[in-house]
Amino acid sequence: MAALPKDGQAVDMQEWAFRFTLDVGTEFLLGTSSGVLDPQATELGRRFAWAFNLGVDGVAQKIRLGSLAPLYYNADYGKACKMVHEYVDPIVLAAIEAAQKTGSERHSNVGEEKRYTFLAALASEGISPKKTRDHVLNILIAARDTSACLMSAAFFELARQPGIQAKLRAEVDRQLEGRLPRYDDLKDMTYLNWFIKEALRLYPPIPMNIRVANKDTMLPVGGGPDGSAPIFVPAGQEVVYQIFSTHRRRDLWGEDADQFRPERWETVRPHFQYLPFNGGPRICPGQQFALLETSFVLVRFLQEYSRLEAPATSQQPWTENYTLTCSVGQGSWVKLTKRGG
Repeated sequence: MAALPKDGQAVDMQEWAFRFTLDVGTEFLLGTSSGVLDPQATELGRRFAWAFNLGVDGVAQKIRLGSLAPLYYNADYGKACKMVHEYVDPIVLAAIEAAQKTGSERHSNVGEEKRYTFLAALASEGISPKKTRDHVLNILIAARDTSACLMSAAFFELARQPGIQAKLRAEVDRQLEGRLPRYDDLKDMTYLNWFIKEALRLYPPIPMNIRVANKDTMLPVGGGPDGSAPIFVPAGQEVVYQIFSTHRRRDLWGEDADQFRPERWETVRPHFQYLPFNGGPRICPGQQFALLETSFVLVRFLQEYSRLEAPATSQQPWTENYTLTCSVGQGSWVKLTKRGG
């Protein structure tokens, strides 16, 4: 909030959401933040953010090309990957070196509480530096992109729905009375949780996914002329499913499936027709992290700003920008009015 413009001009909250989640992700996973939320970010941090964005886009393009992936070409892609590796490698090597110290050195300060980082935990596993780096970058993509897409969609709707915004602000003011939110506060805010669930339904950050059958199996429906009969799925078969489309099916969600209506969650109890984090044994491990992060950010903005509104120039319907995740194509432009301003 300190970095945002103070003159009331419209800002693309999506850009700031991606900066924020990159800073949070690098701090939580690597133990050191990229610092790109700061307008005075270092050149190293800015180059890392640029390279990370371009690298993620390149990975998405190669996945879509499938067996033709070797034909993918972008003059900057190799340079971007090299920049990302050069940024992360020294941090990884330092963590591995620290993990290799003797037990007495590591535990010399018995009473000192060590802050958990994903990298430190990985480094203690004894795997190679390259594997450690690959694991960290894989999780960082998930930690940054999905949460940023959810936040962007939430701001997109928040700025266009004054009635919903008023209900959210009333709930925040009633429950917190001006203090900072705690974990239990965020869990107990019913309307806030409905709002976030609806953002995930209408704008799932991962709009499609793929699973591969590890053995011959049968799906209960999907076969026959009308798709209602069982269907055989042989081992090794890829199954692609469209979360975005499923979340907007009128036969599953009602005639208002295309409308943003948080109140539907008062009675809806979905099962596999609602998959923003997928489901089953391979459900997203970062689900609670993303929900907590987004809830906290929204609450703090509702506390600090009396009005969030979409400028007249950006009232066109939602469009998508699809890389590995799905974000708001035109950006999430919002005019912010400080409380008391």
